[in-house]
Amino acid sequence: MKRYLSYIPVLLLILNGCSPSDKKPDPVIPVTPEITIQNITYPTFTNSTWTNVVGGSVIIQIDNTDAGGTVLSTIKDSTDVASIVSYSKVVKKGTYNITLTSKNQTAVADTFIRFNAKLTGYSVENKQAVSFIATTTDGLITISQGFIQPNLTPVFKAQPDGKEYKMGIKNGFYYLYVKDGAKGDIIFKEATTGQSVVKNLTIAALSQYNVAVTTQSGSLQVTFAPFNYVNVSAETTTLVNVNVNPDDYYFNHSSSAYFVATDENGSILGQAKYVLGTTKFKLVSATPYLGSRLNVFVIINPLDNTKPNITGYLQVKKGSTYNSFYSVLPQQTKVPIKPYIKNTSGFDQLLISTNAYGVIASSIADSVNFQPDVFIDNGEKLYVQLLKNNKYTYNFFDVPLGTAGINVDVSKVTKIPAEKTLAGPVSDIALQLYAKNDIVHFDSYLLDVQQTHTGSLTLRYPKEPFKEYELYSYYLKSGFEYEEVSTGPSIPDAVPTFDATFNVSGTSLSNFVPSFSGTFDYYHASFENTTGTDLKVELYSPSAGNYTKVKLPSFNKFLGVTGLRLADQKLISFGLVQYQGFDEKVFNYKPANAIRSAPDFNAKSVRKVY
Repeated sequence: MKRYLSYIPVLLLILNGCSPSDKKPDPVIPVTPEITIQNITYPTFTNSTWTNVVGGSVIIQIDNTDAGGTVLSTIKDSTDVASIVSYSKVVKKGTYNITLTSKNQTAVADTFIRFNAKLTGYSVENKQAVSFIATTTDGLITISQGFIQPNLTPVFKAQPDGKEYKMGIKNGFYYLYVKDGAKGDIIFKEATTGQSVVKNLTIAALSQYNVAVTTQSGSLQVTFAPFNYVNVSAETTTLVNVNVNPDDYYFNHSSSAYFVATDENGSILGQAKYVLGTTKFKLVSATPYLGSRLNVFVIINPLDNTKPNITGYLQVKKGSTYNSFYSVLPQQTKVPIKPYIKNTSGFDQLLISTNAYGVIASSIADSVNFQPDVFIDNGEKLYVQLLKNNKYTYNFFDVPLGTAGINVDVSKVTKIPAEKTLAGPVSDIALQLYAKNDIVHFDSYLLDVQQTHTGSLTLRYPKEPFKEYELYSYYLKSGFEYEEVSTGPSIPDAVPTFDATFNVSGTSLSNFVPSFSGTFDYYHASFENTTGTDLKVELYSPSAGNYTKVKLPSFNKFLGVTGLRLADQKLISFGLVQYQGFDEKVFNYKPANAIRSAPDFNAKSVRKVY
């Protein structure tokens, strides 16, 4: 992967890149058979848009069976339904019957739906996530809050024992799940008249009794009406869609990984433990979440000795899509190539670039080990720029297909380049100029590198035109680092600027409060621990979310630690980013320093290191 030359803290004159030959084969990771629960599909009520309220405890029974279905051994567990997607159980290879049963099956009524679900003859060979389709014998009673006097909760009075069950409330409706065959009375006070209302009914499984109240000739009429959330169009349990690239190193080399969603106050809405090999799934909430924005955290516990890391996307839109890689243009297949410098008595600077990689030397000694390393073997040329005795010259050299080494005759680098002088907003500026003719791929030529202390500088580049130029700029202003990339068919007339600014109060995750102004797409904050749990935290938030009073959930159970203190996670850097093609509903967002490493888009950032 091409990387811009770094000017932080000084201009480096050697480009670092990724070579296919540098890749080492991934280690083989032994897989232990394990059962996790991917999701549960709950039953629906006849002709209803109601979304079930789930919770309470569930009993999990895992029966190992032989080929004839005889049970050989049994595992029994219980867990909270709200966190069931984080449940896992290590088992031996074999065939299993897996049963889920709500714990509170005997009560006449409950504010959580009671259900049963079973998989029979399920083969477990490695880490596998199972999905269930649940059934229920419950019926459902609902009644709009608008029909009820405020602060007076309706009840269902069961017959024959007379026990009263208070109804729950969700999305503007009182509700209660009641067992099939149960008889009783709904009792409430009507909102406008204060009149006490009693309605008798007998419950049938998967039937919904949506109570409505009308007035006819001055008397109240209690009926059952078709249920509809009316304006609650956002009703859904899907919080975010997740796409994990099967080649993603971090997920493939983690001891555990979690996706956790919270509301703006840090209350957990949904969570899922990542199952190795899964490429697509939906992160869902245990109960419908009507907010339009939420926080999503990706928590990685690596297998190697690197720090556990948490990446948070704060106040993104509900229904967004998370991609484990941020988008860059595709790269082409490359081959090694080595230039051999010939016919030179010396120079002040020599730049050599393939159509994928560039290097710079300031002396003949520097050029001995010259190796641009990679080249796209498609008939492109080798670009050479020479600076000697304050004079710039350049030339292109043909590279025959299949060439592994090429002689660079410096005596033939005689062409006079085109020039363009650019003024900047400060005295100290650094520029790098790239170009390419293949604009659908990532790779490009390095044409020139310049830095100045006078506020303006001159770029030299070939007179032969390219389809696209990429100008990377870097400068410091008032303690802030500005980086920009401008791409287009021509070179800008001035150094690009960025009008966004920010201020951060607080020094850690416990008291971090950003403020900002100007036009930008999102902010990016980095934190690392100073004491206690070894941890790295990255936070991103779109400007449209305007999320400054950041509240986080407890990460202890996901990291397998106790006593994690947010005050120990110190602010390392903060920045604002804007880039071409940004879509807040598709993330992961590019980090601020991706402007240097993934440059094929117009982009701007302002950043401060703390």
